Amino acid sequence: MDRIPTLFWSPCAAHCLDLMLEDIGNLKEFKKPIARARRVTTFIYRHGRILAAMREKTGGADLVRPAATRFATSFLTLKSLYKHKDALKALFASTAWTDNRLSKTSAGLDVYNIVFSTQFWNSVEDCLRASGPLLIVLRVVDGDERPAMPEVQALMKCAKEKINQSFAVQSKKTLLKKIITIIERRWEKQMDHPLYGAAMYLNPGKLHPLIRNDDDATVGQLRGCFLDVLARMVDDEETRDKINSQAMDYEFLRGAAFSNKMAKDNLQTMTPRKCLWLLLVYYLLVVASSLLNCCDVIAVEWWRSYGGRAIELQRFARRLVSLCASSSGCERNWSTFEFIHTKKRNRLLHKRLNSIVFISYN
Repeated sequence: MDRIPTLFWSPCAAHCLDLMLEDIGNLKEFKKPIARARRVTTFIYRHGRILAAMREKTGGADLVRPAATRFATSFLTLKSLYKHKDALKALFASTAWTDNRLSKTSAGLDVYNIVFSTQFWNSVEDCLRASGPLLIVLRVVDGDERPAMPEVQALMKCAKEKINQSFAVQSKKTLLKKIITIIERRWEKQMDHPLYGAAMYLNPGKLHPLIRNDDDATVGQLRGCFLDVLARMVDDEETRDKINSQAMDYEFLRGAAFSNKMAKDNLQTMTPRKCLWLLLVYYLLVVASSLLNCCDVIAVEWWRSYGGRAIELQRFARRLVSLCASSSGCERNWSTFEFIHTKKRNRLLHKRLNSIVFISYN
């Protein structure tokens, strides 16, 4: 950033969220249930007959849920365990278990006690309340299909609100304070970056609800982030002044560019005639997550449709809104590259190597 004045450096959002989940998993209230859940899954998957009986009880579903990151896998496995709680209890109460010699071993008795422990399931429920909203954010930022830059800050705000609601009872206040401290410490250390605020400012589906709700403090903070990014990324003073002026019209939906009725009506969704497939994507994402009330793909399309009369701002907005927030896609691509370009197979032509990596990755 010192050498290239217009460049921004931002940490990987997926890595930051993974570290949050790691720190939350290391809390003494959660470390024990995660370890006990691991003992249950390890025991079941180590013995073929027990595994077959478990799949029969769960309708063929598996307990272990792989994820992009190790700590996300732990919490997704907890979610799967909780979902199949009744099936697990039925398994360890069935004759398939009592007639098995493993039921008399110390490991078998330990797993049996865990599955029928009310304290264990209550702890698992607390783990899911703490991790569930963060896993939704991780799923968004870790995706390859669409840029997540306009969503990150809004999703993190919603995640913290959901966690606060989940631990609202007085007996959980101490645990809630620990979780929020971890989230805020990680966020401030890595992700408190003007790029995310500027991208949210240029996401009409997120900005204008805040304006309608008279949330002046948040809007002012987002505009400050936008101005910081604008001052760094745009060298030309005349262009910068034009973008700033057009941004005020965009914020208050005025002028020839943004006073259009269709532009106002489609702040959060595009019209079906304009963009039916985008609405389908939007609908599927909303069904997948209650936190996603606006899609960043629609933000890009809104700028393409209605920002043409403010062309400088439109170009700047599309440039910013389209940024990625995670390096996971690059890391997965490097892993594919290393799998193909090995010590034994290192004389591939550059064009052929690129083609093989592209096909394998996709």
